[in-house]
Amino acid sequence: MWNQATNAVIVILILSTFMLAPFIASSQNTGTLCSKVVGEWKWDTYGTVFIFPDGTTEHIEGGEIRNTGKWLCEIDVLKIEWTKTGWSDRLTIKDNGEKLEGSNQQNLIIVATRFGEGGFSSNCALVIGKWQWDSYGKVDIFSDNTTQHIDGGEIRNTGKWACENGALRIRWTNGGFLDRLRIKTNGSPLIGQNREGMPTKATRM
Repeated sequence: MWNQATNAVIVILILSTFMLAPFIASSQNTGTLCSKVVGEWKWDTYGTVFIFPDGTTEHIEGGEIRNTGKWLCEIDVLKIEWTKTGWSDRLTIKDNGEKLEGSNQQNLIIVATRFGEGGFSSNCALVIGKWQWDSYGKVDIFSDNTTQHIDGGEIRNTGKWACENGALRIRWTNGGFLDRLRIKTNGSPLIGQNREGMPTKATRM
């Protein structure tokens, strides 16, 4: 009798496993759009939002960085936790990664559309070259990890740069200023912020 009972339990477990298998498989994400959320977005409620590949975000309005945050994405649902306000946005990715729809913790409806070129590149080799900074002129980024700022035909400053996974950091010699930027997927522009937290943009020359 004990053997028959044991065998019956084993049979039930095996049948349960086969019966549950389709449900387990269907719950796994096989075609997520999460890889497409990185980039520049226009929030209908409060301005431009940058979603960076390192899991960070920036909200820019009126030419200033208003807030920063952290994001994660699971099964086509993007979640953003904003640092200054403590607010949370939960958005569903739609239109093959071109639109976000959802709400925040106060149930305020949010719709965001992709703005300009898609995402950001992790290829640090793309930062090397000649750039036009929107704030202070021409910048050369050399392959030996040095930089120079030229304005009015004269070298105004020099610096050192480092890059990891597409995140560029430039430390300028005179003043010790720091620029932090990321490069767009197509190789231009560079987008980020300077030492004062002001948005900075550079286009390839």
